[in-house]
Amino acid sequence: MKNYIFLLLLLFFAYSCAKDDSSLLYPVDNPDFSFISISSPTDSLSVDFGQEFEFTPEVTQKIKGKSLVYEWSACLKKDGVKNDSIVIGHTQTLQYAFEKMGTYDLRLEVKNEDYSEFYTWHVDVRVYDEGYMVVGMNEAGQANIAFARILSSTDVLEGKELTFVSDLIGKVNPEFDIRDVIHVRKSILAWGSSDAYLFIFCKDNIYIADPLTFEIFAAVDVGGTIPGARISKVSIMDTYTTGGTIFTEDGRNLSFQKLEMLLYESVNISGTYDGFYGNLFYTRGSNMDLAYVNVDYQASKIWTTIFYHAGSMPVNNTTNNVEPYEDDFRPNDYAGRDIVTVGRMNGDYFGGTNTNFWAIATDKTNAKDVKIVEFGADYAAGISTINAYEYVADEEITLPMHTELIANARYASMYYSKGGEIFIWYPGNIPPHNHLPKTAAITLDGNKEVTCMSVSYDMRELYVGVYDSDATGDLKGSLYIYNCADIGSAANLQPTRKFENITSRPVQVLYKPEAWGIYNSGD
Repeated sequence: MKNYIFLLLLLFFAYSCAKDDSSLLYPVDNPDFSFISISSPTDSLSVDFGQEFEFTPEVTQKIKGKSLVYEWSACLKKDGVKNDSIVIGHTQTLQYAFEKMGTYDLRLEVKNEDYSEFYTWHVDVRVYDEGYMVVGMNEAGQANIAFARILSSTDVLEGKELTFVSDLIGKVNPEFDIRDVIHVRKSILAWGSSDAYLFIFCKDNIYIADPLTFEIFAAVDVGGTIPGARISKVSIMDTYTTGGTIFTEDGRNLSFQKLEMLLYESVNISGTYDGFYGNLFYTRGSNMDLAYVNVDYQASKIWTTIFYHAGSMPVNNTTNNVEPYEDDFRPNDYAGRDIVTVGRMNGDYFGGTNTNFWAIATDKTNAKDVKIVEFGADYAAGISTINAYEYVADEEITLPMHTELIANARYASMYYSKGGEIFIWYPGNIPPHNHLPKTAAITLDGNKEVTCMSVSYDMRELYVGVYDSDATGDLKGSLYIYNCADIGSAANLQPTRKFENITSRPVQVLYKPEAWGIYNSGD
C-alpha cells in the first residue's frame, strides 16, 4: 500500500512540474510576455564594395514600448568556410561598409526583457567588375571619378536601374587627394594574362589600383622620378603591350612599364615635340606600330617610333627606310601646312577592315585649303603615304585644331566635336564624300558642351561626356549614349540613355570591361 501511495505522489509531482515548465517555456497565455518578430522581403541582399550598406528589417513585438536591444554581426564565408563573426551594429537600421568583398552571413539578434529573436541573411559584397566610368574634374583640378556597375540578372529581376556612384574612387580611397587626372585605363600586365591593374594617370602622380575593388595600393611620383616632368597625355591600351607611352608638358616622351610600375626616359623615344596623339593602337590583330605619333607643328612633320625599324628609333614622314634620321628623302606631304590632327581607324587587321591612319592639314595662308593624307607604318618602309587628297572648302572647316578623332571601323567613320555639336566624317569615301562635314550630326540643347567621347568595344554605341554650365549644383557633368547606327542618318538624334549630373566636368568616358577589352568591328 505504501508503495502504491508513493507512486501516486510521484506521478502528481511530475505532472505539476511538467505543467509549470510548459508555462515557462511556452508562455503563450502570459499577457506580460512580449514576443519579437523579424521579417524581411528577401533573404539575399547585395551591395557594391566600398559603399555603405544600409538596411532596415521590420521588427515588431507583442507588447509595444518594451525596450529592444539590437546586435548585428557578420561572418565572411570563403571557399565555403566561415570566418570569425564580428559585431557591426546596434540599431534597427544597419549602416556599414564591408571591408572585404565576398559573401557574408548577416545575423540580427533582437532582445527585450522577455525574449530573444534571430534572423539571418546572405549579403553579396560585389566588386566593380564591369561598367561605365566617367572621369570628371572641377576648376580646381579635383577629380570626381564616377562609376556605374552593370546590372546583374538579379538586379534586373529586382527592378533596379543602372545608377552612377559619384566620386567612387575618392570614396574608396579617402586618404588620397586625386587631382588633375589625364587618363584612366584598366590594362593587363602581360600578354595572355588576365592579371590587370587600374591605372589613374594624373599630372604629378600615377595611381595603381585593384581593378575590381578600386583600392589604390601604389603610386608613382612623376616629378620625383623624372625631374621636371608633368604628364600631359597618355597612350596605353587594355591588352597586348606591357607598357605605355607618356607625353609630358615640356614635350618629352616617357616609357611606363605596367607590371614593374616603372617610369623612365628611353633613348628609343627621345626628343622634344609640340604635340602628341595617343591610343592609336586599339586595333584587333594588327601590329602595334604607330601606337602614338608626335607632331612638330613648326616643321609640319609627324614623328613616331616603329618597332624593329632602324633600331626602333624615331622617324618622320620625310625619311625612308635607308636613312631614317635624315630628312628630304621623301617629299613632305605637309610642307607649308598646319597639321590639324591625326587619327587611326580601329579596324580588324586580320578581318580585312581598315587600320590606316589619317592626318588633316590646312594651308598656312588659307585655312580653307585642306589636305587629307592616308598613311601607314611598318618596320620595313617606315611611314608611307597611301593616298593624299586636297580640296578647298567653301567655308571655315568645322574641325578645331588638335581635336581628337574618335574612330569607328564598323561604320567606316570618325567622330569629332565642337562646342555642343558632334560631327561624323567618312575619310575613306570617294571625293567629294570624304570632305569634312559642314553640319553636325548631333546638336545638344542649351549651353551643353561635348567635352570627351569614346566608342564601345563592339562600336555600336558612342559614349559622350557632356558639361552643362547651366546645371545647378557642383555636378554638372553627364554621360549620353547614342546608337552609332543612327548617327548621320537620323535627324534631331537623341541619346538612347542619359545619366545626368553624375560628376564634374568630364575629361574621359570609358567602359571598364571585366576581361580583355578588344575593339571589334566584326559581328
